[in-house]
Amino acid sequence: MLNILSVDDDNGWLYLMRRYCKDECNHVNLKTFSKPERCLEYITRELKKGIKVDAVIVDRKMPKIPGEVLSVLIKEISKDIPVIMYTGDDTTFFKSYKAYKLDHIFQKDNILEDMPRILSKIKKT
Repeated sequence: MLNILSVDDDNGWLYLMRRYCKDECNHVNLKTFSKPERCLEYITRELKKGIKVDAVIVDRKMPKIPGEVLSVLIKEISKDIPVIMYTGDDTTFFKSYKAYKLDHIFQKDNILEDMPRILSKIKKT
């Protein structure tokens, strides 16, 4: 079972992610967060318990802690956790995603269609 976290300030997107994983991905344990700081606390707590976080999927545009900053903060906690970002922005941001320590980036509009590809990338890391 993959332990995946998803962070988005839009509860509608988090609901869609939970529904998708419940209906389509019986090998995924998805935990969602609408506040990035709660996700960081959770990661720290789980790693101290010896529980692995297989990946974190983050939205780019969030108040207080945008996805680019969150990805760097996650990598400071553990460089081994893959961080995958989705964004509704144009694809020019895609060229600079490695600077933010992101492992992969996807268009938000296609996130559910891309979920099988996202999960396969998580399995390979």
